Amino acid sequence: MTTIEENIDTVLEYKALNKLLAVENRDWINRLSPALFTGIRQEILRAMQLAFTQYGTITYEGIHQYMKGNVPGELTAAVKGDLDTLVTQLVRLAKKRQLIRQAQVLSNLSNEYDPSMAEIETALEFEPVMTEQDSSLLTGAQAMLGNLHAKMSGDYIFAKTGFKFLNRNMGNEWKPKGLIVIAGGVGSGKTTLWMNSQLKMAEGYVNKHGEIIQTPSLFISLEMSKEDLMIKLAANKLNINSNDILSGDFDTTLMESDKWETPQDVIRAIEDEMVNLQRLPMYVVDNGSLTLAQIVYEIRKHVHKYNARVVCIDYMQLINHSPTGNKNNDLGELARVLKELAKRENITIIILSQINRSGEGVDAIRDSGEVQAVVDVIVQILPESDEDSLSNATSMKNVNIAWLKNRYGPAGRKTPLLFNGSYQRFEEG
Repeated sequence: MTTIEENIDTVLEYKALNKLLAVENRDWINRLSPALFTGIRQEILRAMQLAFTQYGTITYEGIHQYMKGNVPGELTAAVKGDLDTLVTQLVRLAKKRQLIRQAQVLSNLSNEYDPSMAEIETALEFEPVMTEQDSSLLTGAQAMLGNLHAKMSGDYIFAKTGFKFLNRNMGNEWKPKGLIVIAGGVGSGKTTLWMNSQLKMAEGYVNKHGEIIQTPSLFISLEMSKEDLMIKLAANKLNINSNDILSGDFDTTLMESDKWETPQDVIRAIEDEMVNLQRLPMYVVDNGSLTLAQIVYEIRKHVHKYNARVVCIDYMQLINHSPTGNKNNDLGELARVLKELAKRENITIIILSQINRSGEGVDAIRDSGEVQAVVDVIVQILPESDEDSLSNATSMKNVNIAWLKNRYGPAGRKTPLLFNGSYQRFEEG
């Protein structure tokens, strides 16, 4: 017969605990239950949770404080393994241990003449091994206090949007676990707004300690190719008219700028910029035939392999997901799947969405179905007039960002922006 001891892997437990020391894994600290661990590893996890709650970070010093120096050397020695995989293995072992214990309890009850229903029901209950199964407020309080201390000390890593107006209205970043819709008509600049943000996240911001904090992100483009996206980025970074890059004629660029003397100079600058952009933590999947299941796979792969913290999908109505054939219901289910994924992976998912012609407001989102109830934020890009299309704009255009829904801040207001069509970027006044 299998014993509880046969389902304990101390090396595996130390490896998982060691991974919690990495900043990128900070969200896991309040997701794991002590039931996953055995012996002194349970004490280490509790010490980590207490240290995070008090300081907003997990350090060896904090662990020593709450364990009074009694920290095994195995914690620092175990460094290999992917945390998601390690936790999956720990969950399996923990559930087997619970099953063995409960089987023994049930066996003993079966030998009693008249066990009560309460005894039987208690024997069938299992302690949660992941805290999302726990209905108490403890883990929520731990996460809130830990993140608050980290923000005050400068140890919190923000996924800053790159725009002051977005940061100001959403708690200073693309909020983790959030599902956000950016809506607009054809040519309204949805993709450009996202690309501006993705670029600024990748270039990073300077935190309170003087460190440059870069935010890796993923763009799943179901409509635009990587080549088209690179044109937008090159125009943005070098202040070159995007139409000049499309045509390969740089006469206008040379007349308007004193940085280059010949077309070859411009080409070399673009080549150098392409090299620089490839070094940034920006990832793009440009496959228009992806199903929802394949999109979920790509997101999870980039989260675990590249630590992507923000994901954008362009655009909602193009996602290949039609289980019922009713577009409204299907998009509602799609939103629920993506919202659950954002919560589970502690990331932000942004969906770009088309609107009905000349529509304004939440109801203008095309085939929105139940999406409105699921998402956390809905903003709409409103050009100065219904006739304005930003896709081929070569001059400055006035644009409003309407906050239609906002669980993180005020809604019902509009933010004015300028769209620089030549350089493919939005600018704040």
